[in-house]
Amino acid sequence: MDNIENVYQAIQCLSGQNPTDANTAAQWLAQFQKSVYAWSIVDIILAQKKSYNASYFAAQTMRQKVLYDFKELPKDSYIALRDSLINHLKSVDENAENSAIIITQLALALADLYLQVPEWNCFISEILTRFNQGPDVNLNIMLNLLKVFPEELQNRHLRLGENRRTAVEKELAAESDAVFNCLKQIMETYSSNMVMLKKVIQCLGAWLTNKQCPTDSLAESPLMHLVLHLLVVPQCPALDMLLLLADYHDYSLVEMTFNVWYRLSEFLYQINIEPLYDELLETFRPYVERYVCALYKHSRLDTDHEGIPDEKDDFGEFRSKVSESIKDVAFIMGSINLAGKMLNTIKEHQNGTWDEIESALFILSTFCQNITENDEEIVPQLCSFIYALPRTAHPALLNSAIQIFANLQDWLSVHPEFQESTMHFLLQHSSHELLIRSTSEAMENICSKGYDFLRSFFNPLLELIHRIEGAPRHAQIMETSCQFILRACTHLINDLTEAELASKLNQLCEQSIMHLLKSSNGVKSAENNSQNENVADSWKRLSNDPVLWIDRIAAIFRIIKPWQNQAAFKEQLNNNSNANGNQIPCPWLELSTNLWKTLSTTLEHYQSELRVVEHCCRAVRFIIRSMGIQSVVFVEELAHQILKIYSNHPHSCFLYLASILVDEYAGIAYVLQGLISMLKVLCECSFKLLGQPNGLRNHPDTVDDLYRLGIRFVQRAPAAFFQQQVAALMFEGGVHALELDHQDANKSVTKFFLEGIDSIKNAKKANINDPGVAAAEALFLQYGDQLIWHSLNASLFQVSGGLRRDMAEIICAIGNLSKEKQSEWLMAAVCKLPHDTGLSASRKQLEEFHAKVITSTRLADVANNVRDLSRLYN
Repeated sequence: MDNIENVYQAIQCLSGQNPTDANTAAQWLAQFQKSVYAWSIVDIILAQKKSYNASYFAAQTMRQKVLYDFKELPKDSYIALRDSLINHLKSVDENAENSAIIITQLALALADLYLQVPEWNCFISEILTRFNQGPDVNLNIMLNLLKVFPEELQNRHLRLGENRRTAVEKELAAESDAVFNCLKQIMETYSSNMVMLKKVIQCLGAWLTNKQCPTDSLAESPLMHLVLHLLVVPQCPALDMLLLLADYHDYSLVEMTFNVWYRLSEFLYQINIEPLYDELLETFRPYVERYVCALYKHSRLDTDHEGIPDEKDDFGEFRSKVSESIKDVAFIMGSINLAGKMLNTIKEHQNGTWDEIESALFILSTFCQNITENDEEIVPQLCSFIYALPRTAHPALLNSAIQIFANLQDWLSVHPEFQESTMHFLLQHSSHELLIRSTSEAMENICSKGYDFLRSFFNPLLELIHRIEGAPRHAQIMETSCQFILRACTHLINDLTEAELASKLNQLCEQSIMHLLKSSNGVKSAENNSQNENVADSWKRLSNDPVLWIDRIAAIFRIIKPWQNQAAFKEQLNNNSNANGNQIPCPWLELSTNLWKTLSTTLEHYQSELRVVEHCCRAVRFIIRSMGIQSVVFVEELAHQILKIYSNHPHSCFLYLASILVDEYAGIAYVLQGLISMLKVLCECSFKLLGQPNGLRNHPDTVDDLYRLGIRFVQRAPAAFFQQQVAALMFEGGVHALELDHQDANKSVTKFFLEGIDSIKNAKKANINDPGVAAAEALFLQYGDQLIWHSLNASLFQVSGGLRRDMAEIICAIGNLSKEKQSEWLMAAVCKLPHDTGLSASRKQLEEFHAKVITSTRLADVANNVRDLSRLYN
């Protein structure tokens, strides 16, 4: 990779016609950019200027090397590199095509180099001296440099530390008057050159991002007057300009205005002074009305369009954005007023083409869920119009009408007189294969809110599932529709009598049980021998996948209300005040036992297939939740199977399922010991996996689910858990996992430790001082110093975003247990940190950080101190 000719050849291949050669060249050049040879070779390429592609690649590589590989450079090469970059900049041909891109890359490289050398200063004045003379290209370079310097100060890929950032901010601020004067001169000289004026404004905008910049001197400077003069050039009002774009025939132009309308709606929504709010709504309402009318026109499909719109093509994506934009602004016009406007549009075009009505229905579908439930005028008219649509209407028009019903479930729930007609309309159109998905989803939405009045639809919906299963194509869409309908059926049986619940749940589940048992025995269903089985996209072929039937079970038990929330359970409890809720038998206990045996057989058969196992675990979880404590009848078998399979196939979903068992059964003394034994085996297998090279990073789901399991033990059985050796094992692994930059995994580990600290505090508050509390305190004493160190190190160097606050919460929580130990452990951690390097905190700043944290009692204060310290290192 140290041969410059090879680099030129690869660059040439990269832009060639052969895709294979281009891909090989791209991979080779990517490796070259990481090599130490890249520094000198791209420097030569920049000097030789053989081609634009070569110069651009070299400029980009130089910037990347300075940004990411700066430590490869020996210190005695810094000045030579700086001078070389300046020479390359000054030699760029301004008239060459795309020369601005190369100038920008070189300017970024020069800025990043300067920022990473703490010993350098006063470079801004040097830039003004070197480039504020001569031809325009020098001005272009100067404006680029003045723009990128303040911008790169905010670049978090540069680990400068707050001290260096502050020093450069002060340097920039000290040169503000000189920069403002320079920009003023350029504006005066190039007053009619809009390209140059735009560059000046961009440069000024970047310069003002420096919080040290003295804005008072800008306000008083002639530069500000020149900038303001640009803004008062006569022009049309902003919203009128936007509406001109919206009225243009090209929908890509109106798409450019969406963000402005969003900002307007956000501004209005946050006003809490009622007279002003009403006045502003009145002012902007006519503009929004014109805007929605424009969107109505742009959303129309072609009259000769076939089928329903494809949500994934360009126009489908545009309509999706239209939907979001209308949701943003609907409140300005008022949902009822907007619905009335669209209803009038429908009436005006009743004798027009189908696409004119469809577009109005589409607009209505985007916001109709916001129409108040007490409306007795607009929605009834809309429903009557939709009911009257012929079955031969265009499917796209019918689809938009169905979307309206899918979003009107709240209104329909308080208008039962419309529910039955709506369901009949949806069932009528469910025979159309293009509409089956939307009708099924709409029926589920309606049944979820109005099941008391729709129970008679249970059998027709069940029959619809069997009809869909005969579909010769669109298998996945058909199965998704079946699951919508299954959930609708399940909503309809909630709160029935015990006998009806048991009977109808059996009806819903019997097909899944039969198919799963056949699948686990390697038997294809006999009905699959029909001709539909030979069609690649038929539902019959898809039905050979066990996950389909597992997901149906999960769909049912996700919707069925838990037994203790069912009306029949509450009635029995009310009739017998002495009854124990756990002794009132769950009507689907027998069915659930049968389902468990079926899923257990499936787990055994497909134990090596993660996808099947994950879906099985999810289904079992919903079954357990639906029964509560009464599912204990199969918990021992389930725990045994989890351990048996996990030891050979460590799927993390078993850990999550185990946490459900702990949540449900840890309060039962005779079950608890078995759960602890289960935890020991699971931990042993999990830490064997996580102990491999990069184990934490490669298996974040295992970390996440293992510590969720630990959290459940801390919450439900802390005394028993902390006295076990496995608790120490989880502490040992957890302190290292704090440095894992994975949102879910890190949060689970953090919560595990925080829940442990809370359990100690709660026990002390209740004057409980049993062996469990003593064991918990001993663990925090043993691992407290590591907890502090890994939390601090993670917040500075390993984790990002909100996870830093979680690390601060651990440090703060340890202080709530013992201020003395917090101070001791934090001082030990602080002493390990690098200091006084020019790109880090000083020793004095570390001492100040320690003093602030140990005297803080609020999490917000500790989090702010940790944040401020991290800025000194990043």
